[in-house]
Amino acid sequence: MTHPYASSAGIGMPAYGFSDRYLEKQMRLFDLIWLKQTISVTLTALYLAGCATLPPAPVVETPPATFAPGLPTATATPTQLPPTFTPTPIPPTPTATPEPPTATPTSLPPSLTPTSAPSLSVVSPADGMVMIFIPAGEFLMGSSDADPAAMSVEKPQRRVYLDAYWIDQTEATNAMYTRCVEAGRCLPIVTPRPDMADFPNHPVQGVIWSQALVYCQWVGRRLPTEAEWEKAARGADGRIYPWGDAPPDPSRASFDFLAGDVTDVGSYPDGASPYGVLDLAGNVWEWVADWYDETYYQTPFGDVPAAPGQNPSGPSLGTLKVIRGGAWNVAGRSIRAAVRFWAFPERNDFDGFRCAGDVSPHFWRSGD
Repeated sequence: MTHPYASSAGIGMPAYGFSDRYLEKQMRLFDLIWLKQTISVTLTALYLAGCATLPPAPVVETPPATFAPGLPTATATPTQLPPTFTPTPIPPTPTATPEPPTATPTSLPPSLTPTSAPSLSVVSPADGMVMIFIPAGEFLMGSSDADPAAMSVEKPQRRVYLDAYWIDQTEATNAMYTRCVEAGRCLPIVTPRPDMADFPNHPVQGVIWSQALVYCQWVGRRLPTEAEWEKAARGADGRIYPWGDAPPDPSRASFDFLAGDVTDVGSYPDGASPYGVLDLAGNVWEWVADWYDETYYQTPFGDVPAAPGQNPSGPSLGTLKVIRGGAWNVAGRSIRAAVRFWAFPERNDFDGFRCAGDVSPHFWRSGD
């Protein structure tokens, strides 16, 4: 089993431009998974030969209940706002009409007023986050052979249908996450940056996967699926980067150490996606909801991929979680919209997140 981003020469400088020290750490961790999978395959062979008994199936990981006291589970319906509460809309502008979905249209929450430009958006009353409407329909997911930087885990390129949804315009910030901690819902970051309080608009970093989920539940949303993240990043036309196919430059994204560090969210409006979503290339890696499986979108056992062609939500279990978007310290080819990478769910160094929400009048919460 080969690490998806390792170079042919071994550790060295990998194909995606990560540092030696970073990749060496990841490769050591990946070796443990590889060893586990090798043992599993061996036991399976012995079992088929009648020489051994397979161990019980692994249990799907779920975030400990102590991380989110009093919160609904990820499948529960968030509490509806009191009828007397009216969220503050975006400053009035001509009303826009969302792109007609190919499935049964779902009306927008009646208490929210959309804006007309550059895309349909609302402000969440829970945390003040601007959310962008992504219309239902198909999009091109993954990479084709025409992209010379494409890795095998991104292939093949395929059409995927998604229902309409909302997604945060930027990553959650230090200030937003701090409010969740102060409210007693989120856990403090284990190893926060010492200057975290000095940069309230930086994307929060060092959040483990389960706490990213807790935050999104606290504000009445959820983590986006891997497919939802990618559609928000590239639109329906299969472009390589959020802004198109042109190579990245310092006016569009923070990458390749050009900014020297993480930057404030929303610092690169020229790098916006077709829907007006920001910071989907570079700055910080972002957690999504899916377990990682390098063959999930491929066809390893015949002509039918494991992933469904409509609203894929990832494998039912796993050891690694998907992260997307690249970071300020990776090469330009690593911030392409189709790049798939992974991290251990309890890892807490560089990863941030953004939330998503279903098109429903019931997913809003007050953030109390």
